[in-house]
Amino acid sequence: MNSYFMTEFRKKLKDSAIDFYITFSSDPHLSEYIDDIYNEKELFTKFKGSYGVVVVSADQLLLWTDSRYFIEAEELAAAGGFTLMKQGIDPSWDKWLDQQGLDSFTVGLSFSCTATNSLLKLREKKENCLVVNTDEIDDFLPREKPRHKNIFSLSKFPIVAQRLEYIRNEIFYRGKDNLMLLSALDDVAWLTNLRGSDIEFNPVFYSYLLVADSFSILFCDEQLLDEQDRFELTQLGIEIKPYSVTLLKEKILEIALDQMNIFFSKTSLNGELYTFLEELKGFRSVLFSDLSSFYQYKNIKTPDELELLRKAMICDGVALTLFYKSLLNSWELNEFVLGEKISRCREVAAARLGFRYFSESFEPISAWGPNGAIIHYKADPDKCARLSEPVIDNQLLLLDSGGQYSCGTTDVTRVFSLGKKSNQAIRDYSLVLKGHLALKHSIFPKDTPNSKLDTLARFNLWSDLKDYGHGTGHGVGFCLNVHEGPFGIRKNLSELCLAPGMVLTDEPGFYKKGEYGIRIENMLAVQSENDEFLSFEDLTLFPYDLDLIKRQILGKSNLAKVLEYHRVVYSRLNAFLSKKEKAVLKKYSKI
Repeated sequence: MNSYFMTEFRKKLKDSAIDFYITFSSDPHLSEYIDDIYNEKELFTKFKGSYGVVVVSADQLLLWTDSRYFIEAEELAAAGGFTLMKQGIDPSWDKWLDQQGLDSFTVGLSFSCTATNSLLKLREKKENCLVVNTDEIDDFLPREKPRHKNIFSLSKFPIVAQRLEYIRNEIFYRGKDNLMLLSALDDVAWLTNLRGSDIEFNPVFYSYLLVADSFSILFCDEQLLDEQDRFELTQLGIEIKPYSVTLLKEKILEIALDQMNIFFSKTSLNGELYTFLEELKGFRSVLFSDLSSFYQYKNIKTPDELELLRKAMICDGVALTLFYKSLLNSWELNEFVLGEKISRCREVAAARLGFRYFSESFEPISAWGPNGAIIHYKADPDKCARLSEPVIDNQLLLLDSGGQYSCGTTDVTRVFSLGKKSNQAIRDYSLVLKGHLALKHSIFPKDTPNSKLDTLARFNLWSDLKDYGHGTGHGVGFCLNVHEGPFGIRKNLSELCLAPGMVLTDEPGFYKKGEYGIRIENMLAVQSENDEFLSFEDLTLFPYDLDLIKRQILGKSNLAKVLEYHRVVYSRLNAFLSKKEKAVLKKYSKI
C-alpha cells in the first residue's frame, strides 16, 4: 500500500465526515470478475482474489475474504498494514461495525458498485448509521469509463423468442403491467444470445435489459452490433439503446407512469438502481425481487446445448492429454508456463474438432507442491515454483483450468503425481476421490436440498477428521460465466434443489498447508432417472491419477467404476489423438 495514497485517502474521509469507507470491489453489474477500473480492493491491498471486502477508517485497515484465499491474503494483508478477517471465523463486516460500540457513525460506499443486500444491511442500522453515496462526492475515487470491445451472436435467434415468451408467460403471470430489469451481464447475454469480451474470461458485454409484456429494450454499445444482428433483434421487438444508466432510469420512468410490478434480482442489482426503484414505490411502481423462476429456467441447458457441451468436453480431454504428454517430456518448466501451456493445448484441441477456442474460462491455477494448498493460487511469472528432476516427495501438481469454446464452457481439476508419493498423500487423494465418486454416482429424489448432496462428497473426509473450506459444486453457464448461480452444491444452499438439464461441478478437495493440495473436479449434467428421482451424467473426459489411489480405501466397487470411466474416456478421445498420444492416454488410464 502506497503510504502517500492512504494518507490522502484518509484526508478525503475526514473532509467528507466519513468514519468508515467500505468497498466490495465489484462493478455496476456485480460481476465476479471485474475490469481493473473497478478493482478498489486490489488498489488498497494488492489482493487479487475474486472475493474480498475492505474497510478503511482513520485508524484501521481490514480485509475480509473466504477460505479459498486465507493463505494468500494473510501475507498480503500483513504487508499492507491490513488485518485479515476470515469469513466464517471472524465477525462479518456488518457485525464488526456493530461491535465498535459507536453511538453514531457514517459509512461511505459507492452505491453503483455495492450489492443491494449489502446496502440494506447498513440501512437496517437506522438508529446510528448514516450511509453516504461516495459516487456523489467529486473526485472521491475517480475511475475511467468501462471499455467496450465487441458483441457477436452465438447462433441464430429463435431461442431468444422462446426465452422472451417464457418470461412473459411465466414470470409476468401476475398481469400484463409488469417490467423485468436484468442487470447481471450473463443474464443479458443469455437472454439475447449475444456474447462479447468486455470482461476477461467471461464472454459478456456491458449492458442492461428491460423486458415488458410487448417490447424489450437492450442498452449496450450499439455500434458494436453488426447490421444483421441488429435487424434480427428488432424483428423480435428488442429496441437497441446506448449503454447508459441515466438513459436506463429515464426509460423506466417513462414506462412506469402507471403502477407496475418491477421484477429484479437483489443479488445482481446495485445499490444505486435499487435506491432509484425504491423511490418509485408507493406512487408509481410496486417492487418485486422475485426472479427465482427466471434463474431456474436459465440454469437448465437445452438438449442442443448439452450436445455441444459434450463436444467441448472432448476438446478438454484432448487438451489435457496433450498437456500431460508434454509434462512427461519437459522438465525445468515453471507453474506460470504450465498455465500458459494448457491454454495452447485447448486451442490445438478445438481446431482438431472444428470449434473456436475463445479464451480460458478463468485464470488457470497451476500449483506445484506446497502452492497447491493455496486454494486459488496465482502463479507469479517472476517467482513461481519450478518443476525439476528429481522430484522430491509429495510434489504434486494441481491443475485447475477451463476453456471458453464456441461449443461450451468447461472447468476441470486434476492432480498429477510426477515423483514419489507419501502414504499420507495417497490416503488423502483416495478420500477426496471417494467423495467425488459418491456424489457423481448418486441417485436422489427431486426435492433433495443440495446441502444434503454436499454431505456425500465430504463424508469420507469427515471420517478421517478432514474437510475443505470451499463449496463442492457450482453451476456452469453455456458459453458464459464459469460460475453460474444461484444453483450449486454447498453447505449453505439447503433451500435450492436441482433440475434436469442443469450443469454443475463436483469438486471436493483437501489442502495440507506447506505440503500439497488435492482437488478433483468434473462437470456433471443433472438427468432424470424417473418421475421422482434424479442422477448425474458425467461430462468430463480425463482419467484420474491411479498412482495416487489406495485401493483398500477406494474399495473394489469404486475402483471398477473408475476403470470403466477410463475406458469411456479413451473411447471418446482416441479418434482425435495421434498414435503416440493414444499410447500416453492408454498408459495413464491403465486400461
